[in-house]
Amino acid sequence: MTWVITSNTNTCHIYNYNTAPLSIKRVQSFNHPDSKLRDSELVSDRPGKFSTNASVIGKYTPKNDHQAIEIENFAQTIADQLNESRKKNQYEALILIAPPQMSGLIQKCMDQNVKNCLEKTINKDYMRLTEAELLKLLWGE
Repeated sequence: MTWVITSNTNTCHIYNYNTAPLSIKRVQSFNHPDSKLRDSELVSDRPGKFSTNASVIGKYTPKNDHQAIEIENFAQTIADQLNESRKKNQYEALILIAPPQMSGLIQKCMDQNVKNCLEKTINKDYMRLTEAELLKLLWGE
């Protein structure tokens, strides 16, 4: 059994893909809407204030990119799901389809055993493809 994973920064679909007979069917989807929120929506506090002896007042803004952190959390969630499913023998091979940034994050978070199942990576955002279009893409390559 081969799984096809399509993902972007806030949505992931998992498909069963068979070549004999040729078929593809979505088996699972999950979302992470926090990946699309702006930093101001992710952080509840205003920047902190500080003062010095020289009567200078300034604002302290942490150097965290909260949206990037949420995207990394989502990549970790996907990798964890793939690891758990591998332990249950739900797939033998993987095809990962995601934009380069997300593909890299997912692969960075993958367990080595999951990486060993990775047969192919397509660094494109094909989230909007229907099952028929996805099947044509996979079979045509």
